[in-house]
Amino acid sequence: MSKKHKTTNFRSLPRTASSSEIRSSASELGEDPIVVERMMEFISRIEREIESLELSPEMVSNCAVTLLATSLLHCPEDRREAAVASIFTALWDHLGLKPH
Repeated sequence: MSKKHKTTNFRSLPRTASSSEIRSSASELGEDPIVVERMMEFISRIEREIESLELSPEMVSNCAVTLLATSLLHCPEDRREAAVASIFTALWDHLGLKPH
């Protein structure tokens, strides 16, 4: 969570991204292209499940918050606050909003 990323994020990559797009995005993210491919597949699987289960946006948000909170339990306690701030900033970035 401590890595700072630029304008590229997993959401901005098309699901049909070519190998060169994945390599380029991985470079911008400071990640291995294999990790980017795995994350894209993870996101696609979740999107398919959301559609299959016909979950409402509220239910999806609740599930996402639960998953984030659970994952943060594995983050060292002294880094949790920074991790939460990073998540908050990433959400604003994904939505094209500016934090207050």
